Amino acid sequence: MVLFRQITRIIFFLVFTLWLMPCQWIAKYLYPADKHIVARFWHRNMLKFCGFKIDKVGETATGPVLFLANHVSYLDILVLGGVINACFVSKVEVAKWPLLGKLAQLQNTIFIDRARTRGAIEKGRKAVQRAFYQKRRLIVFPEGTNTIGNVMLPFKRALLEGRTIQGYKVQPVSINVLAVNGAPLKHDKDYEVYGWGDVLFINHFWTLLGQKSIHVQVTMLPFIPVPNDVITHDTIKQAETLITQSLDLAPLTALDKQDALVAQ
Repeated sequence: MVLFRQITRIIFFLVFTLWLMPCQWIAKYLYPADKHIVARFWHRNMLKFCGFKIDKVGETATGPVLFLANHVSYLDILVLGGVINACFVSKVEVAKWPLLGKLAQLQNTIFIDRARTRGAIEKGRKAVQRAFYQKRRLIVFPEGTNTIGNVMLPFKRALLEGRTIQGYKVQPVSINVLAVNGAPLKHDKDYEVYGWGDVLFINHFWTLLGQKSIHVQVTMLPFIPVPNDVITHDTIKQAETLITQSLDLAPLTALDKQDALVAQ
């Protein structure tokens, strides 16, 4: 039964994705006011077919918004993409992923080089600032990488701190996996069904396709004030605190951070 589920879903994934890619390209010109209409349709239907149940709590801000979210897995893009009308800021490696990378490019994802060089950081900051000037709604994962969801890493500030966001709201978003196959998560192996730790992408994706159901809660948290329309250290820290509290996680110690399971 599990193998049948995996084969059926991988066929659906390939056919559905290949069919929608030209639709996404066309929609960018037919619906310039809503360039994510096809992407949202893809995200929602992929999740539904793969047995996901998404509970959205709270109201999503309207107008220009910077959404700051914790990062558990590449699946966060499907989950948030299905409930929020915005484009993502993602690592440049995603652009090279088969099918998913091309789809990400079509939905106006901003790709950032995560190299810790001055040039890479400054290039990323300029790309994000340009998006702010264009009033694009952005989803950013400030941890800089993903955990498996049982901890949250400190938010990195280099990409956003000091950026001018005139007219924007900042809204933190928490992603919490509540259950897999109807059972609450208790051990690392439970978290790793959705969360992507130190395992090959294809192995994780194949295992995921065999699950009966995955229950995820997305919580839209209160807005964070942005004095003088400039993102500060306090802005990012407040978002980190609100999300940590929403997930009921304790602040990380140095040892916790060293032992946290994260993607490579």
